[in-house]
Amino acid sequence: MNGFSENEIRPTALLDEYLRLSAEDARRMAETPGTLAERRCPGCGGHEQRPAFEKNGFSLAHCGDCGTLYVSPAPTPEALVDFYRDSASASYWASVFSPAVAEARRTVIFAPRAARVASLIDTYATGAPGGELFDVGAGAGLFLEEFKAVSSET
Repeated sequence: MNGFSENEIRPTALLDEYLRLSAEDARRMAETPGTLAERRCPGCGGHEQRPAFEKNGFSLAHCGDCGTLYVSPAPTPEALVDFYRDSASASYWASVFSPAVAEARRTVIFAPRAARVASLIDTYATGAPGGELFDVGAGAGLFLEEFKAVSSET
């Protein structure tokens, strides 16, 4: 791993605290009236669900049509907005965990991934005009920063 250990990109003490906070936040959300709503399978839109298991107060189901495993009932869009704005785990991730591991993750994860994506684009997009790259769930934007650096070199 480029000279980095697993503990440098996911320090055990920091990760354990994040997981503890996440479990508490999840249980709190699952127990709050009005935050969850039944939904169809996000994979195929199917209605048939078979109970799978529960975790942190949430019920997971298998879709009877396509086999996707998903949460139902799931948090409403409004509950998710509140969660990411107000939860202890989201705050901890942004203010403690992510800053502590950003440079190690940049070097070990995002720089190699950006180089790979740039290589794939060079290989398969020959002759295509310029375009845009979107990183859904970009977090702090480390992948995009690395991709920009790699793509400006070519």
